[in-house]
Amino acid sequence: MDFSKVRLNCSRLGVVMSEPKGSLTDKMFEKLEWLKAKEQLTEKQEIERIELQFRMDNFDPKALSQGCMMYLMFLYQYLKYGKQYQISAKKGAVQMIKGSQMETSSFEIIKNVTGQRLYRYKGRLKNEHLSGQLDVIDAKYIEDSTKIVEIKTCYSHFDFMKRVALDSVRKDNYQMQGYLSITGKDHGEIYYTLADFSEDAIQQERVQLFELLCPDKIETEYFLEEWDTVERSMRFMHVPDEERVIVQTVERDDKLIGKINEKVEFCREWLAEFEQKHLKKIASQLEAWQRK
Repeated sequence: MDFSKVRLNCSRLGVVMSEPKGSLTDKMFEKLEWLKAKEQLTEKQEIERIELQFRMDNFDPKALSQGCMMYLMFLYQYLKYGKQYQISAKKGAVQMIKGSQMETSSFEIIKNVTGQRLYRYKGRLKNEHLSGQLDVIDAKYIEDSTKIVEIKTCYSHFDFMKRVALDSVRKDNYQMQGYLSITGKDHGEIYYTLADFSEDAIQQERVQLFELLCPDKIETEYFLEEWDTVERSMRFMHVPDEERVIVQTVERDDKLIGKINEKVEFCREWLAEFEQKHLKKIASQLEAWQRK
C-alpha cells in the first residue's frame, strides 16, 4: 500500500502529538538554552543541565509515543481491512448513538447560554495532511463562517470541573489547530459542557441497578435511594445552564500547524515500515509451515 498520501484525523492529533518518553519538549529545550547561557549554575541546575543535554544528544525527532503508535496500528488495520466496530456491552455502535444524543443536549445548552446562532456542520474537510469532521460553525455555510466551534461533552461533574483548569486541554488545542488548518480559519472555540445523558442510557442504567439490588423483582426503599443518586449523576437540570458551559478560545498557530504536518510525515513513514514488518512476519510463518 502507498501511505505517502495518508491523512490523519484532526480528532486524534492530541494522541499523535503526545511526546514519547525521554523526549525533549519545547519547554525543556528553552530551559536547556537558558541554563547554557547562565554564567554560574548551582549544583542542582548543573545536574538539570546535564540531564537535559543528554536528552538533547539522544533526541530522535521521528520518535513516536506509545499512544501514537497504537493509533497508527489501528489506522493500518482500517486502511488494509476496512472499518470495524469495537464490540462490547458499552462500546461500539450503541456508544456512538449515546454520544450523538448527548451532543444534541450540549448544542442546546450552548445556544441557551451564549445566545449566538450556531449551525450544525457534519461535512468532512481535508487538506494535504489532515482530515476532519466539524461539529458546529457560526454560519450556514462553511465559507461564510468566522470561527470553528468544537463541543466536548463531559460525563460527570468531576470531569467538567477538570476543564476549569485549561492547562489540561492541550491535546484539544492540537485538534483545533488541525481544524483551523483544513478550513483556513484563524479563530476557534472549544465548549466543554455538562449535558444530560440520553433517556435510553438513563433507563438502561435503572434496569441494571434494579437487577443488582432487587433480585426478587420487588422495588425497595434502598433501591430508590440509590437510584436517586445515580439519576442525579446522569441528569444535570438542577445545575443552571450558565454553570454547565466552559469555553476556551483558540487562535491559529502556524508554527504548531507546521509541527503537526511534520509529524504526519513521520507517521506515514512509520506506517510504511510497519507494513513491511507485518508482511515479513506473515511470509516467514508461511515458509516455516511449508517446511513441515
